[in-house]
Amino acid sequence: MTMVAVVAMSAVTIAILTAAAALAGAFQGHSRGFLLAGGSFVILSGFIAYVGLQRETLEDNRRRILDELESRSEELSRANQALQDALSSQETFLNCVSHELKTPLTCMMGYADLLATGRLQPEAALGHAKGIVEEGRSLGEIIDRILDITRIQGGTLRLDRTSGDLLEVVRKALERVQSDADRAGVSVHAEFPAEPFRSPIDVSRIEEGLVGMFQRAIKRSASGDKVYVHLRALGEEWVEVSVEDRGPRMDAAERQALWQPFAEVDIAPQGRVGDLGLELPLFRRVAMAH
Repeated sequence: MTMVAVVAMSAVTIAILTAAAALAGAFQGHSRGFLLAGGSFVILSGFIAYVGLQRETLEDNRRRILDELESRSEELSRANQALQDALSSQETFLNCVSHELKTPLTCMMGYADLLATGRLQPEAALGHAKGIVEEGRSLGEIIDRILDITRIQGGTLRLDRTSGDLLEVVRKALERVQSDADRAGVSVHAEFPAEPFRSPIDVSRIEEGLVGMFQRAIKRSASGDKVYVHLRALGEEWVEVSVEDRGPRMDAAERQALWQPFAEVDIAPQGRVGDLGLELPLFRRVAMAH
């Protein structure tokens, strides 16, 4: 019932009461006045009660609208922050990728320019040609990692499972990083049992992931430090490969960033620019996919 309807009904009720009292003549003048006053008081009381109820309803609606506006404002604020983070991550990604791709390309162009002069001795020319091959392989690995991250996020990564010996995979990964450890003056100590750990795994991806883990531990270490690698069975179906280094302690934010692609984390004591940070996030997803 609206306020206009209440007012109209009040007026009609008063008119009816007045007319009935006048026609009936049953009451004296002051009695009719009391009757009309009483009826008007009842109607006015109902009208006041109705106005109070409407006021409470309006207040409830106002509070609900304010709460909804506040909630929407918080949602918009979170969406805006997420957009800003996405833009920042995209900028970081482009900067890191451009740096990482430019480094091997610059080396390849340098080697190629020297070869193009035609004045190099055969041995020197062969060395530069090998340098082009190595830098090209490094460039291909960077591109493969970026594509793998994209495939994993899109749910299209396929594992090429074969019956592989995880113990042998760890050994090969250690052989691949031995030259890095020697150049850094870091000694790598491996500890694992002699029996094989055969399982249907994607040998290539597991090996690449282990190489990334070992390289990261070496890069975090200073000359003279030691890196420890352990391999052990956890029950009948699980195998644990752990890597331990003595690099600088990381805070909680840095530890969390290790698992985020393209996160900027200084992984060497002196700091390093341009690390894409793909090794650990990619290896974690590959391991979970197994």
